[in-house]
Amino acid sequence: NLEPLLKKFRRLANEGKIEERIQVLRQIMRLDPENPVWQENLAPLEREQLKGLNERVEKAIDNNDYEELEYLYEDLNNPQRVLAPDKNVINRIEEKLREQRAKEAFAEGGELVRKLKEARDKNQLEECRQLLNKWRRLSNFGDFEPSADMKKAVADVRQWCETEEKNNQQDKAFQTILDEVQNLMQSKNPDADELASAWHRLNSFGKEIPSSYQESVPALINQLQDKRKKQRTKKIVSTVVVLLILVTAGSFAGMKLWQQQQINENYQSLKALLEDGKIEQAQKRIQALEKNRPKIYETGKISL
Repeated sequence: NLEPLLKKFRRLANEGKIEERIQVLRQIMRLDPENPVWQENLAPLEREQLKGLNERVEKAIDNNDYEELEYLYEDLNNPQRVLAPDKNVINRIEEKLREQRAKEAFAEGGELVRKLKEARDKNQLEECRQLLNKWRRLSNFGDFEPSADMKKAVADVRQWCETEEKNNQQDKAFQTILDEVQNLMQSKNPDADELASAWHRLNSFGKEIPSSYQESVPALINQLQDKRKKQRTKKIVSTVVVLLILVTAGSFAGMKLWQQQQINENYQSLKALLEDGKIEQAQKRIQALEKNRPKIYETGKISL
């Protein structure tokens, strides 16, 4: 229904308002694009408008009237415009608007830098991340030219964020291993090697360990290692006891002399190692006996 717009157009014509009539005619053209009469009516109005365009643009530039420049720029680039505007005029408007956008971007950049420093001073890591994302988007704006001081300030904050993130990761890793140590301490049958390994990794961070662990963990590790050493000693002694029985009971009947001598020598050697507390060497000796002297090993019923 074009009637309300046509009625409005006639009223504006009586009032001599060119700008408003142009806008109404363009609305009519959108609703009735196939009718050429609207372009015929629009052309003289745009021609009249363009007569004072240069003066209007220069006045807006001199007065820093960016609202007027934005309006003129959109109007001159309107796809329904019938008469092509002067390119030089459009370039002048673009240059002034770009200059203003650059000023606004610079001011926005300065405000971002201020907020970044404030967030860093308050140790607000997440806030810094969000502000750095805003800075990245602003930096993609072609007319934004930050100062050297701005760039340095942002670089300093970014470095601080990276350091904090790294420290947070280390704190999480430290806490994970600390929990592992705690679980092993509370376990009914903790493994000495696992606890010693976890304790070593915990100390490698160079962080302060809870005082309750500084003595109790090493003490438990030593206790577990001593217990394991005694268990190994007991096991080895049990493997030698058969040889002891053979020697003391004189049960060499049916054995050759060299076999009797070998049993006696191995027994004496193992006994000496045990008395000196050389458990691992005794183990190796028995393993070698099983491998290299199987008859003697089987005669003594030695089993590891």
